[in-house]
Amino acid sequence: MLIEGLSTAMECRVVPSNLVGEQNRLAPFFGFSLHYGKKQRLDLNLPPDGDLYLLAKLIRAEAEGESYRGQVAVGAVVMNRVKSPIFPNTIREVIYQSGQFSCLPKLATMEPTTLSLQAAKDALRGKDPSHGALYYYNPRLSSPEGLRFFATANLQRTVRIGNHIFFR
Repeated sequence: MLIEGLSTAMECRVVPSNLVGEQNRLAPFFGFSLHYGKKQRLDLNLPPDGDLYLLAKLIRAEAEGESYRGQVAVGAVVMNRVKSPIFPNTIREVIYQSGQFSCLPKLATMEPTTLSLQAAKDALRGKDPSHGALYYYNPRLSSPEGLRFFATANLQRTVRIGNHIFFR
């Protein structure tokens, strides 16, 4: 999807990218929930309940200490899920979907860092070092259930970045 007409606090229209001859990608957007095919109001301020802020908090909680590329990849997984028909279609719903991210208890008290905010912006702009991944895990920190899932699921490994292995 492409988002047309980006500037501060304005209406935008989401257009299927196949209509303009490009692969699906997201142009930059900040501080709003994305619902494909609907008009959205953009607010480029940083509300603490906005998508950019929430995604940056998740990136910090899930990938702090990883390389910048690894942090962007974690954010890209969220964006890939938003675009996927098998996951919810908003950033907030993807992040809070039950059983998906082990860091959820930390999100309420965690603040984003400058680096996690930049990584979130890049993921929102469509950068995807995960190569289309919908899942990732850290083999050293995953629960036994998580390890079992990745050992038995029919998933294609896309890349390893730092301590995270990404799959689609």
